[in-house]
Amino acid sequence: MTRCGAAAAMTAMVIVTGACGDDGANKGSAAPPAKATPTAPADNGIAAKSADEIVTAAKNAFGTATSVHVKGRFEEEGDKIAINLVLGRDGTKGTITAPMNGKSYLVSLISVDDKFYMKSPKLWRAVGGAAAANLIGNRWVLIPKKDSKDFEDFEQLADLEKFSDEMFGFDDEVFTKGSTTVVDGKPVITLKGSDSIVYVATTGTPYFIRLEPSSPAEKGQAIQFLDYNAPVNVTAPTDVLDLAELQS
Repeated sequence: MTRCGAAAAMTAMVIVTGACGDDGANKGSAAPPAKATPTAPADNGIAAKSADEIVTAAKNAFGTATSVHVKGRFEEEGDKIAINLVLGRDGTKGTITAPMNGKSYLVSLISVDDKFYMKSPKLWRAVGGAAAANLIGNRWVLIPKKDSKDFEDFEQLADLEKFSDEMFGFDDEVFTKGSTTVVDGKPVITLKGSDSIVYVATTGTPYFIRLEPSSPAEKGQAIQFLDYNAPVNVTAPTDVLDLAELQS
């Protein structure tokens, strides 16, 4: 105690504790290391550009993406459509709910290896009657190339490039810049047009994050663009019927 008391008179208490802590009571009492603060994503400068430049940049960025998850609801010429698709360069899978003859049908889609497959028992019943529905059941149907035009509304949504042309054509729509905000947890710049409102990421790659109508027919109509460039694993389905064989 005498030695420790002398040391305490000459040095700071923290040094004394280290020199005299022979019983280990203060072991581990040092403050834990400070946690690193996550670095916020850097601004990509897109918000400083004109509205036309931002839309063009977002289209170009979408064109270079290897994959994207597209989810939401929209209306086209009075038809209400819901999509939940994972589109990739090497394949697409997901679902589309779309109307036919006044009724809506859920259709599962797979596009892979330059082949297009559909599964929708209720749709086949509506198209081909009970005989077709009983024959096909819940199996996948391979759509042959010669019949692809009959199903092009579905097929073009399952192709990344065709989807981009369809969704971001905008028909010469003129956009004006709105405010910056946050959508789906991502900082974005708002662009307002006569028919559409788009939100483009202001950090990282300037991807489209959300697309919605300027005057939606129903509340909540919008398309989200999620998980850009995530790995996509699409394989051809089993238990498949070839539509060409059914027609022969």
